Amino acid sequence: MSGYSIEGYGVALALRSAKTILVEGPSDKRVLTRLILQHDMRKERRTRFVIDEVALISNDAGLAYKGNKEKVEFVASSLEKLSSKLNWLVDREWEGVDLDADPMQFHAPPERAWGRRTKGHSIENYWFRNKFLSDYLKMFFGEILNADFFAALTARFDSIIRIAAAYSFASKRLGTLSRSIGLVKATHLDWTGDRYIARNSLNVALSARGCDEDLASAVNAELEKNSIQNASVAVLQWLCHGHLGEEMIRACAAHLARAFGCSDETIEAIERGARAEKIAHDADRLAELDIEHAEPLGDLISWLE
Repeated sequence: MSGYSIEGYGVALALRSAKTILVEGPSDKRVLTRLILQHDMRKERRTRFVIDEVALISNDAGLAYKGNKEKVEFVASSLEKLSSKLNWLVDREWEGVDLDADPMQFHAPPERAWGRRTKGHSIENYWFRNKFLSDYLKMFFGEILNADFFAALTARFDSIIRIAAAYSFASKRLGTLSRSIGLVKATHLDWTGDRYIARNSLNVALSARGCDEDLASAVNAELEKNSIQNASVAVLQWLCHGHLGEEMIRACAAHLARAFGCSDETIEAIERGARAEKIAHDADRLAELDIEHAEPLGDLISWLE
């Protein structure tokens, strides 16, 4: 079965009795659905809603060669007359962010009458927090990792976020964002005693993907900048690239697990494993927080009422 055209999707929306939120992909849908469930349980209500991924609208020439974010925005602008029944969410990415500011600064995206952008770069940034990472590792690796590991993880979390930000910014400046997805591993990192740095083996891995940029040096150069050194973790959390930031955070945790004598199998599982389970875990932890910690997602939930 072929997907909707934009016109056909508009007809489907008009026929629905429930309101709809249009999102980029499955991660957004999963997180929003979990937050709505928690909201309903707290309010003792049952929200009627539909969350659609934009891939559902695939039979329209106007969407050709567009990324998912552009598709959502294009569909929304085409169907604005249905704004009482349709709302939408996209990744903010780095809109309105000055990556050369010293120190790095973060400002929440401006309020909008219709449609929302994530607070930080992507949906993943909401769980770039030590507690979320620690709770996930305890749940899935609690029989392997000990209390000393988690104490060290907490002590290093500041450095973890900084290299996640440096890796994100370096990849953007070099134009290697797409080539870097799924790239970084624990073996590409060193711990100097007070921070993580990138090793040249990161360049070797990138070269195997047909790109000869000196990414390791670029990451380490970003770490030296006052813009990152003087920024707070509370700011950098929101500025990391969603996918690259999460992969770097997991790689750092895996690097620490190696220092505690974990097996190669465990290291790989911490780096890359249980992706569906991890997002389910993180969405669950996010849902347990007060809704203001997940803004502006809470605005979308309120709109559904």
